[in-house]
Amino acid sequence: MEAAPSAANTARDDRVRTRRFVWAAVVVAAVFGVHGLALANGFVNWDDLIYVVENPAVTDPGLQTLRDRITTPNLGYPVPLPVLLYGWLWQLGDGSPLPFHLLNLLVHAGAALVVFAVISRACLQFSSAALLAIAFAVHPLVVEPVAWVTGLKDLLMGLGFALAWTWRHRPAGQLAGGLLALASKPVAVAVGPAMAFCLWLDRRRGDPVSRASWAAAGGLTLVGVGLALWSITAEDESLRTTLDVGPSVVRIFGAAGLMAGHALVPVGLGPRYTPEMVPPGMVVLGIVALVTAIIHLWSWTKRSDVRAGLVVASLLAYLPVSNLRPLVRYTADSYAYTPWILVALIVGLTLASAPKWSPRVRLMLLGACIAWGVLSAVRVGEWKSSDTLWQAAYEATPEDPETIVRFGDALGRAGRPAEELALYANHLEELRRAPKVPVALLVYFERSGQLEPARDWYAHAFALPTAQDPAVYWYYAEFVAKHPALHGPKLDAALAHALPLHAEHRGPAGLNPAQLRVLAGQAQRLGLGELAGRYREWAG
Repeated sequence: MEAAPSAANTARDDRVRTRRFVWAAVVVAAVFGVHGLALANGFVNWDDLIYVVENPAVTDPGLQTLRDRITTPNLGYPVPLPVLLYGWLWQLGDGSPLPFHLLNLLVHAGAALVVFAVISRACLQFSSAALLAIAFAVHPLVVEPVAWVTGLKDLLMGLGFALAWTWRHRPAGQLAGGLLALASKPVAVAVGPAMAFCLWLDRRRGDPVSRASWAAAGGLTLVGVGLALWSITAEDESLRTTLDVGPSVVRIFGAAGLMAGHALVPVGLGPRYTPEMVPPGMVVLGIVALVTAIIHLWSWTKRSDVRAGLVVASLLAYLPVSNLRPLVRYTADSYAYTPWILVALIVGLTLASAPKWSPRVRLMLLGACIAWGVLSAVRVGEWKSSDTLWQAAYEATPEDPETIVRFGDALGRAGRPAEELALYANHLEELRRAPKVPVALLVYFERSGQLEPARDWYAHAFALPTAQDPAVYWYYAEFVAKHPALHGPKLDAALAHALPLHAEHRGPAGLNPAQLRVLAGQAQRLGLGELAGRYREWAG
């Protein structure tokens, strides 16, 4: 008599598992359907060269010590897991960008599946949970970290945060997710305190919380504190590749408003945003967004609602800078990836109380997914190459100095040198505020006989706190050899300061043996004997 109910239950469970699998497959199909064009994209001249193509830890990891693999000093802050994966992918694809883009897609699909699993377990129907997961996955806000090879660190951190929260009552799972986030990006130092706050809410609500779960959150907090101290104290100013705009309250609100604006109206998104260029309206929107988050945080905390923990996690996870110094550089959509996952969970848990959605709500969300998917597919195409990427960015912010430099470099790499020089000629004043001086501009001044401007721009390049393109030093060596009366002691002093920065952080990347030998002679002339020896060693 008991066999029939058991068989019926088994059949029902099988149907549930099948439906769950089918809807999960729909979520993954949506991810690849919208973002799959990224598989045809290449590397771009925005950090992909530094992180991957010219990074000896990726292209020749055997030369790296274990300490260097963990701390990744040539990048300025520790991102050991992404660099380790880059090395494997470089060997797997023999330098092809395809494996890198495929991994990004797989990690993003994994994050979307976590969103689907959490929401579907919260009593929503599978179809509704899948629709929300797709809305998270196809929104244009996520295109940057998904279509950008260097965005892997943000994808892994977001996935780690989501897993740590989902498995917070499973100590091993919480640790796995938290360590995944911490090994991907230093800003993940917030994961331990965020999980501890969530566990505190669970206990206040009456849910059992094991000592092992508390211990896991405490362990993640200790690891995070150590990582934060290391990242801040080990920061190398010479590795900054963007303008140092200085922190300010206005920029904090402006950055928050910019991200909120991109979430609400996802059009006109670009690869980089300068906080000082954010319109006043975005500052107001940022204030509204943060006040709204604080109000909900207070209300949900009083009710011991787990959504309060997700609000705290999303706020702590959003520091728009890689080295834990908020807003001394820029903000970008990739920084919003982790908060976006957590916001998707908040929305899903909020809607989970409704046993069934009305057809109108489903239709509106489906329409949003279609519109977002189309916009995202267009944005993925912008990331196809450096020139397509920075063409769109330049059209959006034509006065931004770094965008001008990046776009000009992309034009040069695409075999359009006349367009590159025309771009620089129209923006000389803005280029004075750029963190790096374009090599083509220096060469143009010299070869056109404008020696005084060439000398002035070389002096400006060497006075900047960032290591310049390796070719700048080599061209200057030629400049000095041809025009020895123009270099002067001040320029020599600046070069003596700049050359060691290049040697320490870029090494032989981008230079052939003959050029390295020229730099060895330059270093010897400046009295940098040890540095000259290193250049000769690299030259073979």
